[in-house]
Amino acid sequence: MPQDLSLYELLSIKEIMKYYGKLYGMTAEEIEEKFKFLQDLLKLPGDGSSYIRKLSGGQKRRVSLVGLDPLVRKSIWNHLFNLTTVSKITVIITTHYIEEVRYSNKIGLMRNGRLLVEDDPICLMKVYQASLLEDVVLKICRKDKDHGVNELTNKSHNLNEVHVDNQPKFQSAWRKNLKSCCSEMKEICGTNGKFCMTCSDSKNDAANNLAVVQTSNATSNEKVILQDAASTTTTNVTNRKPKYKFLNSCRASFRRSIAYSQAEWINFLRNPVYMIILICLPPFQLMTTGGVVGVEPKNTPIGVVNYEIPNWKAGCFNQGHPIKKNDTCDLFQLSCGLIERLYSSDYTDPIEFTSVADALAAVERGDIKGYIEIPTNFSANAVERAVMKHFASNESIDGSKVSMHMDMSEYITMFVAVTDLYKSFERFIDETAAICDFNLKIVDFAFEFRDPVYGTLDGSIQTYVIPALIAGLLFEISFCVVPLILINDINQGTLHRANVAGLRFSEFMIGVLFIMASLTIIQVVMSYIFLEYGLNFHIQGSILVFTFICLLTTLCGGTFGLLMGMLLKDIMAIVICAIFLIPVLMMYAGTLQPVQSIPPQLRLIPWLLPTAAVVEPLRSVMNRGLSLTHPTVWPGVLEKT
Repeated sequence: MPQDLSLYELLSIKEIMKYYGKLYGMTAEEIEEKFKFLQDLLKLPGDGSSYIRKLSGGQKRRVSLVGLDPLVRKSIWNHLFNLTTVSKITVIITTHYIEEVRYSNKIGLMRNGRLLVEDDPICLMKVYQASLLEDVVLKICRKDKDHGVNELTNKSHNLNEVHVDNQPKFQSAWRKNLKSCCSEMKEICGTNGKFCMTCSDSKNDAANNLAVVQTSNATSNEKVILQDAASTTTTNVTNRKPKYKFLNSCRASFRRSIAYSQAEWINFLRNPVYMIILICLPPFQLMTTGGVVGVEPKNTPIGVVNYEIPNWKAGCFNQGHPIKKNDTCDLFQLSCGLIERLYSSDYTDPIEFTSVADALAAVERGDIKGYIEIPTNFSANAVERAVMKHFASNESIDGSKVSMHMDMSEYITMFVAVTDLYKSFERFIDETAAICDFNLKIVDFAFEFRDPVYGTLDGSIQTYVIPALIAGLLFEISFCVVPLILINDINQGTLHRANVAGLRFSEFMIGVLFIMASLTIIQVVMSYIFLEYGLNFHIQGSILVFTFICLLTTLCGGTFGLLMGMLLKDIMAIVICAIFLIPVLMMYAGTLQPVQSIPPQLRLIPWLLPTAAVVEPLRSVMNRGLSLTHPTVWPGVLEKT
């Protein structure tokens, strides 16, 4: 009985049996047949749908026997051999696994409370001309039913009388033939030293799939050839072409990888909190990013000191509405027109102050974020400057300027506010020139913004942050999940048991790759739906290329996480590494600012980060609509590959 259960607690009894059955290469029919047998043998509860964690301690122990691997059984038998040979202790074993007792010195078969036969297992196989003890037992039981026990007992002790019954062979789906057993054990000697079974080196015997029982007493050295009847009806595996062996090996390896990934997926699904976090983390982060990051601050309080109209709220507005009509050319109260444009903006909230000292005190108290100062005779000076152009006096030039004094400690807020002030002033000039029939080209800016090559003029920081955020999230998730799977399986003992059952490390890697690929596809689909319909963020490029880059990012994170898991072998250490990576990826991988803005002495850090190379290709596909073959995209993809 194994000391460690080495079972997935969230899987059912039947799922555990299917899992180990697939690892051992059994078919669905064989697994079902074995399940019914073991369910009756081990007295397992219910129909096998009970979860392992809900079983009692004894029931868990019995289920743990289901996956008892050959190496564990071999170690148990080696221990029993040591007890008998070294310690000279007699060991009596009762078992339902008939083929295992071939390693015993003497076996006895009981039926209906009667001992039918007791002899050396090799002697019995020779007498009944069978290569499997299962066949011997079947023949003895049938003889007992037909003729009684006396004939059988006499026959087992008379080795010269060999009578071959025309009985059908016992067709066990998972039995081994004698030759495969020989390959595992060089020789198995009988009780009295009369018979030893060795593997034949004869090419003829090997071609006919024959097993050889070699007698080794003092007076004779004869060979008794035993042929497995099943071998006459099946194709000899050793004669198959190498390419079929390779294909069959690949198919079996693929089945084991799929079996492992299915078991892990079921384990995920049975833990709803863990699964919801894994699947919904990228959409949730995108939601928080779209709702917070990149949203321009609105209604920023800005003080207005208007020396042209000191009480400008009463002089320019009547109950919050402009006194001057928008279609009237009024060149004597231009400051009112400017303030009206500020009122119509969503980003600034003009607040009246009668003096600069009062406005400055309000900034120091934190009531406002800055103030603008409109000089006396602003309208007259602005008109003179526009009419006189190069011949305008310095007094009119200075008197037509609007001064801004801002609290730039809140850079992002004030950047948006100042940008809005410039736009409001530009809109004021354009509208005033249009109403008063001024030539717009005279007052227009020297630069003209036309349709951009990529993106839109009203774009936001969201379009810059979201691609890098997706890459960072996918990398972080796979970096955490893969080592957690590895360490958890090692701690539970399930990975070692699966390895002994035939799961190689490469197959484990492929299974984990299947898990992360399927998880990434689900995350990408949910993220795409949320971006498209929640944030109105349209991916300009191919969805397939976008998904392919996301899968490569996940593979990179999983590989890096697997390496860290093998080195650290501790879940807490992995969590600490993930916490350390989050700010580093945010700051140095081009998430919040371009890599080009990093100081030269720190440029090596982005080059070492695994996500820095993929951020720009992902941003080019999502924002610019570039293809995989574009020079901006494929170098980063190639580096990931």
